[in-house]
Amino acid sequence: MLLASIVLFCTPLQAQNLILNPDFEDRLFCPKALGSFDQDVEGWTCPTQGSTDYFHRCSEVMGVPKNYNGNQEAYSGDAYAGLYFFAPGDYREYLQAELSQTLEPGRKYHFEVYVSLAESADFAVRKFGLMFSEQRIQIETRKYLSKGRLLEQTGNRIHTMEMEMDHIDENRDRWFKLNISFTAKGFERYLLIGNFYPNKGTQRIKTERWGTKQGAYYYVDRTALYEDGNSLPNYELEKRYHFPKVYFAFDSDKLDGTAKESLKEMQAFLKKNRDYYIIVSGHTDSLGQSEYNTDLSHRRAKSIAKQLVLLGVDQDRIRLESFGSDKPLANNHSEKGRQKNRRAEFKLSLVEPFPQR
Repeated sequence: MLLASIVLFCTPLQAQNLILNPDFEDRLFCPKALGSFDQDVEGWTCPTQGSTDYFHRCSEVMGVPKNYNGNQEAYSGDAYAGLYFFAPGDYREYLQAELSQTLEPGRKYHFEVYVSLAESADFAVRKFGLMFSEQRIQIETRKYLSKGRLLEQTGNRIHTMEMEMDHIDENRDRWFKLNISFTAKGFERYLLIGNFYPNKGTQRIKTERWGTKQGAYYYVDRTALYEDGNSLPNYELEKRYHFPKVYFAFDSDKLDGTAKESLKEMQAFLKKNRDYYIIVSGHTDSLGQSEYNTDLSHRRAKSIAKQLVLLGVDQDRIRLESFGSDKPLANNHSEKGRQKNRRAEFKLSLVEPFPQR
């Protein structure tokens, strides 16, 4: 599980925010009633029938700072959202936004959001859910979004995580910053905020009741999603590196799932550094004839090249080398050592290698 920290100050952002209306300032209408978030806010929707609220300084009923849930100034600007993270009968509300671009596989991203417990709430929670999906979610339910419900949308992949407080804080005066960093899988296009657990799985405390609202109701403001500037490694040119998590079974050139997943980082690096060429080298252990091992190492390098092409790397930027068992990394006297030698390596160059024969 991915866990996030909570702090009480703002860190300036240096990268492009991938959320188009991050602080709910852009509106289609001035809110006049409860549950109008889906109709009033530009770029945001509700993925379920839960009636998420929209508050704006323009409104007398759904105003900022004073409204029916209490009195809270916006973290920034003139607006914020409001939703239940816990309520009787597993009732839930959510926020959903389409990102400006699909996240790239293997790259690290950082998400942050500000929340404030409403004065009328009589519960406070510890965990705040974050979900990314490939397709827009629209499910006819007023209850929590379970995995079963989400699987009803055939072909829609999801990526879930949680932002967790060190302790449950019931302060109603301050805005709290929740944040989390994660590695993208490469299909994430939509973002959802809410609680994806039923009541029995939600950590909460009962607070002093200031109003009539039963549940954990929070204001939400200032969302941000941006690429972590340190998400990709820095490689030296013409230096040989091991492919992390890429090892082969005995007498095999097949890539397992772990190896294929790890190659997404290299694809992301090559996409960002389009002037680079990559030279992939295959290796074997010492078992078998030298000529056969040379051919096997070539097939291993070719498997990696094929996977990189499938991920979107131009084939003209890839060259292959085959060393057989000539460059062992470990002792071949043990199975553990031989496993380390059944590997693949690479080096990067700005000089176009000779054409592949």
